[in-house]
Amino acid sequence: MLARVQDLEAQLAQTSKTSSQPPSQDKPWLPKSERQKSGCSSGGQRGHPGKTLKMSEHPDEIRTLPVTGQCGCGE
Repeated sequence: MLARVQDLEAQLAQTSKTSSQPPSQDKPWLPKSERQKSGCSSGGQRGHPGKTLKMSEHPDEIRTLPVTGQCGCGE
């Protein structure tokens, strides 16, 4: 019984870093990164106007693509 408990504890201790299992099989309670938060918000500087690529009112070409296959709903 003691050998079985030790075997199960060894399996729990395995991660993608200590075995050949993929990272998707890691336990959800393990930290993904050891980086510390900086306290700064993400994104650009405050007050910066930013830029967005606008759609053209007169495109060079318009293509109508046929629907091929089926979606997940079956229609």
